[in-house]
Amino acid sequence: MNSNIEEITKRHNKELGGVIAMLEEIQLQYSYLPEKVLRNIALETGRSIVEIYAIATFYKYFSLKPRGEH
Repeated sequence: MNSNIEEITKRHNKELGGVIAMLEEIQLQYSYLPEKVLRNIALETGRSIVEIYAIATFYKYFSLKPRGEH
């Protein structure tokens, strides 16, 4: 896992809305939410991948596929 991703998960792991904050930062970094990163978040937080995907797909802001610049 990218050390930056690891830092993000550690910083937000104890927060109530920590998963959402993690996803927001990761989306800003990659412009979408890569599957590998979502799986790592699940492992780091002790949550299931299904729960992470449920959060990522519930909010329209998040994208699971790369978006174009324009």
